[in-house]
Amino acid sequence: MSVQANQYLIYGAKLDYEKYGKPDDGYDRFEKYCDSAFKTDDLNPNGLHCLFDGMNGRYIVIGRCLKKSGDGETIGDTVIEPVNEDLAEMTRLLVKAELGIEEPMALHLITHYR
Repeated sequence: MSVQANQYLIYGAKLDYEKYGKPDDGYDRFEKYCDSAFKTDDLNPNGLHCLFDGMNGRYIVIGRCLKKSGDGETIGDTVIEPVNEDLAEMTRLLVKAELGIEEPMALHLITHYR
């Protein structure tokens, strides 16, 4: 069995998997925002990006991907700038409009395995 891993810098909401991932439509609700492990530039056209931990069921992160590594790589040495208020508000409104979700948002650096 092979495993793909990418690192992501995402501004968004880290959702409770039990609440948002378990209902019958859990994954289906987020699928169009999920990415490919192998492409670094295939972000959803509306700007939302989802990491859905289907392997361990620990998290769902939905928001704006600010940086993504290639498969098996790290983001590397990078300066993490503060998220400006316009991006924060735009992301909050988009998550609410697209998914009806209002949860606290923050900057997340995540190594995501699939």
